Amino acid sequence: MLTQEKIKHYFKYGGDVDGYVRFNGDIPTILFEEEDWALIDNLRQDFYLINNNLVSKEFMHEAEIRVKENCDSIETVALLKALIVTSNTK
Repeated sequence: MLTQEKIKHYFKYGGDVDGYVRFNGDIPTILFEEEDWALIDNLRQDFYLINNNLVSKEFMHEAEIRVKENCDSIETVALLKALIVTSNTK
């Protein structure tokens, strides 16, 4: 399950899981489950495609379900969406 704390750590390291592991030693196995980092990457990509009208309505609906199933709160979803805004301005 994705949390605000996980999203903040992802953002802090710019999506670089290797950088996160180098600077945090054993913490990744405590804070992140193995698939969490990739899940954030995938949901970010989904939001990017949706925001740029590059997907079907069916895909949007499926992405919405994935987000609800994998995020613990609406605040976590908002942080995840904020990653799209910051990535588009680079």
